[in-house]
Amino acid sequence: MNEIKKEKKLCICCMEEHDVKTVRMMEHTKIKDICVDYEATYFYCDYAEILYMDELQMRENNIVKEKAYEKMAACK
Repeated sequence: MNEIKKEKKLCICCMEEHDVKTVRMMEHTKIKDICVDYEATYFYCDYAEILYMDELQMRENNIVKEKAYEKMAACK
């Protein structure tokens, strides 16, 4: 888990205002029998020790995952 930035804001995980980290980490999934590795972005709450994401991160992570799948599928 690599920290990208930290900003003070309302954490929707614990509903407290504190420094919320934006982190990037490797994820692995299988799509149509192809193993796909990609970097996903999350928020991290130090208080609850939980990773979570908002709607924008969900969309961005999905796009990154789809691009990684397309790259892997083209190699096969």
